Amino acid sequence: MGDQNKKYYFADLEKMSSDEHMNEDVQDIACPRLVLEYNKHMGYVDKLDMLKSIYELDRKSKKWWLRIFWYLLDISLVNAYIIFKNRNTTTKSGKCMTLKHFKLAVCLRLIGADENIPKKGRISSVQQNTFKASGNSI
Repeated sequence: MGDQNKKYYFADLEKMSSDEHMNEDVQDIACPRLVLEYNKHMGYVDKLDMLKSIYELDRKSKKWWLRIFWYLLDISLVNAYIIFKNRNTTTKSGKCMTLKHFKLAVCLRLIGADENIPKKGRISSVQQNTFKASGNSI
């Protein structure tokens, strides 16, 4: 049993053709522009949900507002990635940045991490000499 309820919209009406499979009659019916736009772009919602679910930021919390925060942050990052991808087709290597690398780059910029993060382990002799020349001792 399909959805037979009448729906009312406050919108402009547009002509939309409807075809009947039994009689093979084509009729023009009035359809709200809102419905036409939704039908035209409904695939974008599915794509957004798919991209959001790949590297989802959702964290379980007893506080409802934290769940909403993570959801909105996730949607914002995916939307920013889509805009970035449309404006920048390729990177220096000739490949488009993946969603994972985009989210990582945004996170690193937000926390202020520099790309020249010192590596763990012993200090190299070049760094050690520079450190001693500045008047400090190890």
